[in-house]
Formats: sequence, structure tokens, C-alpha cells
Amino acid sequence: MEKEIKYMEIARLLANELQGGNIPMDREKLIQWLEEDEQNRKLYEWLKQDEQLNREVSLLEATDTNGAWQRLSILLQQHPQAKTAFWEKTSFRIAASVIFILAFTGWIFWFSGKNDNTQQTTTQLTPGFQNDVAPGGNKALLTLADGSVVVLEDVTNGTIISNKGATEVRKMNNGELLYEEKRKNEQSIAGIHTLTTPRGGQYQLILPDGSKVWLNAASKLKYPSSFTGNERVVELEGEAYFEVKGNPQKPFRVNTRFQQTTVVGTHFNINSYEDEPAEVITLAEGKVKVHRKGGGPDQATELEPGRQAIVKDEIRTGPANVEGIVAWKDGIFQFEETELPVIMRQLARWYDVDVKYVNQGTKTRFSGKLPKTLSLNTLLKILDLSDVKFRVEGRTITVL
Repeated sequence: MEKEIKYMEIARLLANELQGGNIPMDREKLIQWLEEDEQNRKLYEWLKQDEQLNREVSLLEATDTNGAWQRLSILLQQHPQAKTAFWEKTSFRIAASVIFILAFTGWIFWFSGKNDNTQQTTTQLTPGFQNDVAPGGNKALLTLADGSVVVLEDVTNGTIISNKGATEVRKMNNGELLYEEKRKNEQSIAGIHTLTTPRGGQYQLILPDGSKVWLNAASKLKYPSSFTGNERVVELEGEAYFEVKGNPQKPFRVNTRFQQTTVVGTHFNINSYEDEPAEVITLAEGKVKVHRKGGGPDQATELEPGRQAIVKDEIRTGPANVEGIVAWKDGIFQFEETELPVIMRQLARWYDVDVKYVNQGTKTRFSGKLPKTLSLNTLLKILDLSDVKFRVEGRTITVL
């Protein structure tokens, strides 16, 4: 919170300056901040362009009006002295917009960028992109046991299918797919269903046993319409976060390309995208056992909360930033010293774009949080202030 208050003060100084303020003390503080870092001055010069500020404010207001402005309002209410300063010295729209842009959608992120290259050059901001790309949303395909496909965003809320009264599948009004067993029917055959999210899509699922699954973009989950045997087995491609309902008599297993994760009841994340160098299982609560497929007895490990297993040719374990790893399910990109190619792979999935590189050797790393509701251009302009340049043509990003 202390960092956010500092950002609020800088935002107030910038907002006051942008409106022609002439308070000597504010001016002195602003000059000191500008002299601390060349990036600060670049941001100031960028915001001084009226059309630039107005365009970014419009984009931000359009992408996350409710969440962003609500958070701003709550923060100001918690610190009435900051609220008073904003209302007395600046107009609300400019002040609130500047603080939103800087503190909540990138300023923390912009100035956390680090470049390992020993020689850096100061460049101008990337000019306007040829087009913009909207963020992803709740999109998925449900493939039923008979092979028929349901486009979930095209169907109304309510019952989709009913399995002879035993299991109902309903689309809820919050972008969630609910499987509900109305009655036990051991004679019924559980068909295999598949939930598939495209690039630019995500979806939430409640399995027949009550376990919850958040399915990230470009992912696929196969599962039975009813868990009738002595175990609960699902298959995953891509990334998903699981909150498994406990049942010691019926263990829950997640199969991927390289491993099988076994749990009784716990919360964990699995990243098994094919374009990532390894599969990563991260434990938030409880305990899981990870077994590498094709490995011997030594190729298995148990995880405690706050730890992760990295699986490919072998299993390696270590500490994990659980909050950052699972932030995607709460609508946030969160990075911690993350290399640019890793970030670009995430953007490619969420915005359904392709990425090309002019220079593959960039060592730039970033730390910070960004809402997934930002348009692609807005997000790239945030990265742009760390001397990484982009060109967007159609649905292709070129890293220059």
C-alpha cells in the first residue's frame, strides 16, 4: 500500500502539472522525480501530448471501467487526505485518469523493466499502431460424448444437456459451466466431455464431483460427465487451476504429456503448454504427488504449499511465487523478473496474435502487474517505455 500511495502522489503532481498548476512546492517535487530517471522524463513528455493522454484514457475507461474505477475509489476512501488533494487541486477526470494509468495499469510495471544488455540507447516511443486488438474473454467449445460441439458463448444460460436425469450440464450467467449430479446412477455410462478454450478465451468449470477448474487460453480439458469409478481422472493440455473437492476414497488425477498429478483435495496450478520448455505444477494449498510418465520409482515427488515441480526429462522442485503464477485466473498478468519471450507467449494466447522477433537476443526482464482487460496497444505501449519496440500489423506483433 505504501508504494501505491507514493504513486498516487506522483500522479497528483503530474495531473496538476498537466493542468497548468503553479504550486512551487509541487513543481520542485516533480522536477526532483524527473531527474531521478530518464524513463520518468520520457513518461512525462508522453503524457504532455494531450491527444495521447485522451486516447489512453478512453481506452482504459472502455476496457475496465467497473473494476479499475472501483479500486481507485476504494483507495481514495482509505486515504482521505489524498482524496482531498485530488478534488481541491485538480479536476477529477484528469487526476483520476492519470493515477489510473500510472498506478493501476502500468506505472509500477513500466519502471520495473530491467535490461541485461550493458549498452542501452534512448529511443522515441513507438508511433501509433496500425490497429488495435481487444483482450480475450469467456469463450470455449464443449464437445460432448457423441461428438457434437456446443459453442458456449452462443448459447443462452440454462440447461445444455441432461443425461437421463442423472447429470445436468448448465451454463451459468458468470461464464461458468456447471455439472450437477441429480441422482446416482451406477448403471449409466459416463461419456467423455471436452472443454476447449481458443486463443483469446478462458472458462470456468465445476466438475460433477464439485471440483472447480479455471481453464486458461488455448487449453483443453477432457473429463467424464460423471465420476462413476474408484478414481477421478481428467486430461489437460495447456493451463488450468484446480480446486479439488476432497474424497480420500476417490483420488483425483490430472494427466498431461509428461506427468500425472494425484490429489485428494487441494488447490494447484498446472502449466503444460507445448510451447513452454517444461511443465510446471504449483501447489497453493494441501499436498500433491507428481509422477513423471515413463520414469522409474525415483521420478516422483510430493509438494508442499508454496512449492512447484518442473517436469520434463526429470523432476526438479523449488519455491514458487504462487500469487503471481495463479494471477491469470483473477484477470491479471503478473510478472516477476520475467523474460520478454515468456511474456509474449502469454500475450499471444490471450489476444490471439502471432509474435515475430527481429532480434531474438533480447534479455529484458519485467516485474509488475497489468489487468488482462487492457487492449493490446495499451499494454504494448507500457512495455514500450522500457525500450522494447513493437509493430502491430493485423494480428501479428513484431518485436523490433
